[in-house]
Amino acid sequence: MPARFEVRARRGGQFYFVVIGGNNQVVATSENYATKARCQRAIESVRRMAPDAPVRDLADASAGSRRPRATSAPAHPGKEPTAVPARRRRPSS
Repeated sequence: MPARFEVRARRGGQFYFVVIGGNNQVVATSENYATKARCQRAIESVRRMAPDAPVRDLADASAGSRRPRATSAPAHPGKEPTAVPARRRRPSS
């Protein structure tokens, strides 16, 4: 079974969505939205943007750097993912 989105309601009238994987486990949970329509627009936004989104690995401490690295495969032949360079820190005085 492919992944799916589920819109859910919280007490207090707010809405959020979860992404359910093929194994029926929650993969991701969104922020809260004031209306169901905003929640549904957020799902559509994720659907449009996610297919080509690179993965930025900020957890790799072995390199001793907080510099993000793109780790996804190119979405299209000849189109390599790119990482955003990390900001340089000023030396402390």
